Amino acid sequence: LERSNQIPRAKFEYKKYLKLYKEGEGTIRVRQRLQALQSVDTDRRKKLRKSQRRSVDTFTSFGRLSQAFTTRYQQREALNADDVVESEDIELTRRIDTFLSLRGRMRTEDRNVQLVFTGNNIFDILDSTESESRVVNFFLDYDAFKQGYYTILGRQRVRNSGVFSRFDGAIAGYDFLPWFRGHAYIGKPVELYDDRNIDKTFWGLKVDIGRRNDPVNMNLYMVNQEADGYADRQAVGYGVRYADRFTTVFGLLDYDFLFDDINLLNLRWGWKYLENSKLNVSYNFRKLIFLSSALNNQPLDT
Repeated sequence: LERSNQIPRAKFEYKKYLKLYKEGEGTIRVRQRLQALQSVDTDRRKKLRKSQRRSVDTFTSFGRLSQAFTTRYQQREALNADDVVESEDIELTRRIDTFLSLRGRMRTEDRNVQLVFTGNNIFDILDSTESESRVVNFFLDYDAFKQGYYTILGRQRVRNSGVFSRFDGAIAGYDFLPWFRGHAYIGKPVELYDDRNIDKTFWGLKVDIGRRNDPVNMNLYMVNQEADGYADRQAVGYGVRYADRFTTVFGLLDYDFLFDDINLLNLRWGWKYLENSKLNVSYNFRKLIFLSSALNNQPLDT
């Protein structure tokens, strides 16, 4: 059996022989052959495991490009019977909107790295001087999840952080405990639709409490912002989330102690009373323009 490579059958026969014959020269010889077969089997399993081990490093990239053509007309009617222009169509807008999104991601056994870009371009066919391009997001995300830290550099957004717009800057975080992560961030807000020349900078701190799949998660933050060297915003915030199979609760409070007033209060409650039906109740209070001393005595275009 052993010579014909029927190893399991040979091991079975050797064990059977050792049960029947406890002593003797043949017993010693059979025991030695059985030990040799077991060592060969162990080596084969080790080689098999080694051969089946594959690298999990992967790289993926994808993107999206879209365009839209827009034209708007206004019809002018004759003002009176003496109006020489009876009616005409006045072209108000003719433009091409382009949106581009690119993302590249590398995943390994202990980290994820991704580069993200999104931007748009508005080409005004009637007046090319009115054309404009904007970079919406452009950042590098490095997440060493095995070591418990991450950092993001570039134009980005941070949720529940007291920074309510995109910014150019950096954020870094570290898992002090499985249920406690700290973050620090610094940057300059990006005002895509504000042409006023105000130099704003900020820094902030945030802590997340709770694991990702826990029913209850909380976060606390504080943020300090300056505009042209003057205190512009000093706020603290608190957010809480609860979710189970039937109920979801969310709350967020942002309080600016520089102005001693509430910037934002958001409360939401949801109840899934049927398999495909859900009841949602929400209360949302926020300043039309968030409290900021940079707005004091500044003209606003409307």
